[in-house]
Amino acid sequence: MSDFETVLYKSSDSETWLSDPMGRIPNRAMYFGDGLFETMVYDGEQIRFWDYHCQRLSSGLTLLGFEDFKVPATEMTHLADFYGSGKPLRIRWTVYREGLGKYSPESNLVSQVLHFQPFHPAPKLKEIAGFSESIFLVGNAFSSLKTISALPYVLANQEKVKKGLDELILMDNTGNISEGSTSNIFWMKDGRIFTPSLSTGCIDGVGRKVLIEKLAQMGFEVNEGEFGQTDLLNADLVWVSNVTGISMIHQIENQKFDPNLPDFLENIL
Repeated sequence: MSDFETVLYKSSDSETWLSDPMGRIPNRAMYFGDGLFETMVYDGEQIRFWDYHCQRLSSGLTLLGFEDFKVPATEMTHLADFYGSGKPLRIRWTVYREGLGKYSPESNLVSQVLHFQPFHPAPKLKEIAGFSESIFLVGNAFSSLKTISALPYVLANQEKVKKGLDELILMDNTGNISEGSTSNIFWMKDGRIFTPSLSTGCIDGVGRKVLIEKLAQMGFEVNEGEFGQTDLLNADLVWVSNVTGISMIHQIENQKFDPNLPDFLENIL
């Protein structure tokens, strides 16, 4: 494993990050998916949207009953500096509950894993998308969190590959548009911008939050709500986003859209 594909581990009683985290299994992450993760981008100088990632993770840990903990930005940035050596990185920060037990935890302390990989930006264009026929999301108290119980997204991406699509659009269990298989979804109609609300079971993405805030600052009307397939297919522009970037959608089923990235989305993430 090279310095650009590196995994570090830190338990609640450790002062330093250690290599060889696989020596810490079995654990509740493996047995129960009892944890959360953040996917972050280090641009060679800083971790983009660090405060948003910390806020989302902290809120999720509180909801799931973990004891509060903080990782100073200086520590995380120092590690990214070391392993990236000035090059962009994709960082997966996984936090899971310590101890074993069965469904009832033995502890609410946390262990952490950092996975450093080379960064690859999102493609500017995803040519063909379609609607999932097998995976339907359900909104609940924790559906907006990035939990490590990610089977719906594993199966959705299998369906995407099987169908030969560039993106798969997930619906909720009542037929509302929810999100893409790895990203949040937005569209524009007559100058107004739309995106599904968290009630549809979509992830509360950091890229989603940044887009909503910045578009509103630009003067756009951003509507969060529950929308059907017809609303999406009648759009003028459609795009998906996560922290790695924005991808325009050219075609959904038989409906085509303008594939060009509009000026107002340039460099917004």
